[in-house]
Amino acid sequence: MIEKMLTEFLPFLASLIEYRGLLTATVFLSAMALSGLGIPGFIVPLSLVSAALLGPFASAGAVLLGLLAGSQLLFLVLRRYGVSRFPRLLGSRLDRVYAECRARGLWYLIGLRIIGVPHAIVTAGAAMAPLHATTFAAGTLIGFAPIVLASANLPQIF
Repeated sequence: MIEKMLTEFLPFLASLIEYRGLLTATVFLSAMALSGLGIPGFIVPLSLVSAALLGPFASAGAVLLGLLAGSQLLFLVLRRYGVSRFPRLLGSRLDRVYAECRARGLWYLIGLRIIGVPHAIVTAGAAMAPLHATTFAAGTLIGFAPIVLASANLPQIF
C-alpha cells in the first residue's frame, strides 16, 4: 500500500523499485550526503520510506552504513580543517559536548546519538575531543542503530 502511494506521488520510484540495487545505493548515498552535511531530522523519514520500498533489513543496512560513512567523513573533515570555526557558531553547547566526549568517550557519544542531540553538534564536539576515528565510528553506529532499526520496522507493523 505504501509502495503504491509513493510511486503515484513520485513516478520515477517505480523504475528504481525494479532495480533494488540501485534503490539501495540511492538510500545509502542519501543518508551519506545528508549526514555528511550535518542536516538534522532526516533519519526517521528516510528509514520509513526506504523500509516501505526495500524491506526492513536492506533499508536499515543502507541507512546505517550511509549514516556511518557521512558522519565519519564529516568528523574527519572537521578534525582536519574546520574545528576552529565551530566554537564561534555553536558556543557553549559545543564546549559541553567536547568536555564530556573527552571525559567519557564512547559511552557519552552513544548516549548523545540515542537521545537525538543534533548531529552537527555531536560530530563537531567529538572531532575536537581526543577520540579515535574508530571510537567515533563505533559510537555513531551503535547510537544510531536503535532509531534506524525501529523506524525501518515500523511499516511492517502497520
